[in-house]
Amino acid sequence: MVILLPAQEHPETDRSDQMPKLRIVRPQGNRLLGALEPSSRKRIDPHLEPVTLKLGAMVCDAGGLLKHAYFPEGSVLSLLTVLENGSAIETANIGREGAFGLFAAMYSRVSFNRCLVQFEGGMVRCPIELLQSEFKNRNDLPRALQRSCVPMRAARCQLSNPLTTETGPY
Repeated sequence: MVILLPAQEHPETDRSDQMPKLRIVRPQGNRLLGALEPSSRKRIDPHLEPVTLKLGAMVCDAGGLLKHAYFPEGSVLSLLTVLENGSAIETANIGREGAFGLFAAMYSRVSFNRCLVQFEGGMVRCPIELLQSEFKNRNDLPRALQRSCVPMRAARCQLSNPLTTETGPY
């Protein structure tokens, strides 16, 4: 989400015959992390590491072992499902409302999808081991992570069986 606000007016450059200038304000932070209980955030925050990846950079390939979960704060990640013939189709986009690597934190450390940077911007990453521990020992983190994963599960299910809308576990 981008919010456009009037730019600061400067008397020496303010001319009524010019179009008004706008400044861009981008909300900061990842909403999924922001939705966690303060106690979970207190345990997770010291382990969050800011990362910046270039447009088109591969975060992880399908079948790859994940060491971190990635929480976009201004970037957008693209998830691609790799088909048997080697081609790939985009199945989801992840922005500041979600994260990549949550399945790894809940079930295994293997990535089901290829993940690429679709839009450059900030993100933070967190070690998978820490999230796995939080997931096993706490109640608020599993609920927040599971809510984030529902759209992804639906997309994967439709790819594997396009005649159903079932969203069961894999």
